[in-house]
Order: sequence, then C-alpha cells, then structure tokens
Amino acid sequence: MNNNRLKTYNLIITLTLGIYLFLLPWDGYFDLELNFPVVPSYIMLSVLLFFSFIYIIKKRYIKIFIPKYIFFMFVLLLYVSLSLFWTLPNIGGPTQTAKLWMYFLALLVIITIIKNICVNINIILWLYVLGVFSVGMFSFLTSQVPMNRFTIALDYNPTWYAAFIVWAIVLAIKLILNSTTYSRIFLIIITVFLLFFLLLTQGRNALLSLSLSFLIVSIVHIRTFRTILKKRIKSIVKYISSVGLVIVIVVLLVNHLELEGQLERVSRIQELFGGDTYLATSGRNLIWKDYLKNIDEKNVFGVGIESSSFIYDNITSNQTTHNSYLQIFIELGLIGLTLWILFLWHLYKYSNQNITTQFYLLWITLITIFMAIGNDIFTYKYWWTGLFIFSIISIEQEGKNSKISNKIKRS
Repeated sequence: MNNNRLKTYNLIITLTLGIYLFLLPWDGYFDLELNFPVVPSYIMLSVLLFFSFIYIIKKRYIKIFIPKYIFFMFVLLLYVSLSLFWTLPNIGGPTQTAKLWMYFLALLVIITIIKNICVNINIILWLYVLGVFSVGMFSFLTSQVPMNRFTIALDYNPTWYAAFIVWAIVLAIKLILNSTTYSRIFLIIITVFLLFFLLLTQGRNALLSLSLSFLIVSIVHIRTFRTILKKRIKSIVKYISSVGLVIVIVVLLVNHLELEGQLERVSRIQELFGGDTYLATSGRNLIWKDYLKNIDEKNVFGVGIESSSFIYDNITSNQTTHNSYLQIFIELGLIGLTLWILFLWHLYKYSNQNITTQFYLLWITLITIFMAIGNDIFTYKYWWTGLFIFSIISIEQEGKNSKISNKIKRS
C-alpha cells in the first residue's frame, strides 16, 4: 500500500470512527422519536468494521492488544452468557447479553484500530464532543423536551444524556490544553454550555460523580497543577477570564428563560437517596434495602442477567436496583461481583501507567466507580461510551511513548 493510499485509508477510518462516536448520543432520538429500525451509529460501526478489515488485509498483519481490564470484562461477559442457563425466561436476558457483547465487540474494534492504524485522535475526540453538544443545542433550540428534565426525546431518560455529557466535559478539558488559541476559546464556550445542559438534565448522580471525581483527581495531582500554573500563569488568567465571561452569559440566559425554579431539584441531593421511590431518581436507599432484604443463598451464582427486579416480589414499585454493584451481585452473584471489582481495579491500575494521560484516565475511572453507586450502568450504552473514550486516550499515549522510544533507539 503506497503512502497516498495509506493516508486516505487513515483519514477514512479517522472520520468513520469519529462519526460513530458523534452519533452515539443521538441514538435515542433516532430510536425513540424517529423510530428508525437501525440507528445510524450501528451503520457507522459496520462501515468501520468493513474499512478496518480491508486495511488489515492490505497490511497483512495486526497487533493484538488486550489490557487486563479488557480481559476481566471479557470473563465477566462469559459469565453473563453462562447465566442465561438459569435466568428467567421472557425478560430479555438473551437480548441484553447480545447488546453487551456488541458493546464489547465495538470496544475491541476501537482498540485494534487505534493500536494498528495511524488515526488522528484529536479529530475523533472533537467529533464526540461536538456530537454531545449538538444534541443539547438541538433539544434546547427546538424545545423538543421540557427544560426541567432536559434530554433528546420525551421517552429518553435524562440520566443517559447526562452521562454522555460527563464524558464530553472530560474530553473538552483535555482538548482545551492541546489546542490553538481560537480552538481553546471555542472549546471553553462548548464546555460551559455542556455544564449548562448537564444542569438542565438534573442528573444528580452524574453531577455528583463528575464533581467528586474531579475534586479527588485534582488533590492527587496538586503538584502537577502547581507546575502548570508557574509555567503558564498568563495563559491560565486568559482562560479563567474567558470562562468567567461565558458563565456570566449563561447565568443571564438562565435568568432570561426563568429556569431557576426548575433547577432547584439539583440542589436537593438528599432526595437521590431518600424520598419517594416513585420518582425516577429518588429513594435509592429504600430500593437498596428492599433488595438486600431478599438476598439469599441463590446469590452465590446470581439469579441471571436482567432478573433482579423480577425475582423479588417485594421490591418497591418494581424498581431496578439503581446500583451496579447491587445489580451485578443479585444477577451474577459473588462471582460476577468479584469480576466487576477486578475490572475496576485493573482500570484504576491502568489509568496510572501514563503520567501525561493519568489525570483524565483516573478521572474517567473514578466517575465510573461513583456513577455505578447511583445507577445500574453496566448494561447501558452511555457507560460503555466512557470505556471507549478511556481506551482511545490510553492507547493514544502509548503510541506517542513508543514513537519517542523508537527515536531514542535510532539516535
């Protein structure tokens, strides 16, 4: 394959992967509002598989890369598949299992592409941020949904869109520090609007996960921040001034739209754990107590994927667990919970391997750990998207490190 054709393939695969990530937050709109039989992101994933396959055939070799966190997720999914033998019939267990394997396949495809093909990571990350931002702007400008639980479609859970926003904010901050002046200003504006949209979703679990994880990561990396402040104090003053200006504009926008009263729910954090369980994001402690009361000897192996809210008759209003650790423990037992914790542990260990990306990878890891406390994230696309992003960032840095080491060897 000559250089010009190679560059063309690289560009095609870069754009295809970027558009796939761009479309992921739009899936709910195409599925629930437009009733598409197949959402566009699946089509882009198929196109990505096709071009990747052609590329690998032309190159005639492929680097296999399986980090330990991927291995433990693979084993966990094997156990999910095994649980189908004892899961309840007619509750969607096979369908859910197929979806999980599809997400895992997408993850392997992304990892293999980044590891083997010289794609432009910044373009890919930019397209995801723009995808999430475009969902918010479209919903806001067309008034598709009420402002008090902001999302892309009336039947689309605001919690899901809130999670997509969280990953976009992490990426936007990463891109801000690696962009030109004009791009930085644009990204700062996007970041502030993403925070604004996150407030409108009133996704308290997402807000708590984002803020608590950022606080912890900032404390862990306080020395790094001191070094950056000393070297780039003038630039940082400019960025803070820009952010302050945009925040003032957003506050004025909130006041103009008279949204302050509708955002009061965000401040009532205690409702997330107490309160009425009939409210979608409230009363978690009551729900958890109901599940814990009914745990018995069958939870050694679990009751089967998707069976948790159907196995127990005494669950308040038939609510799901709203906790991934509890969901996995009930559905997949001690074995599944152990594999999930091992996955998180190796995700954490992997996030600390590269100093350059450590801040962002650790941030994503902690968001996952905290978000899993308030939501059953394991079976949802919005969390797997965060895992896609984690893998892209980590492998990007490994590629840079290998290029540097190769240059040193040659010299």
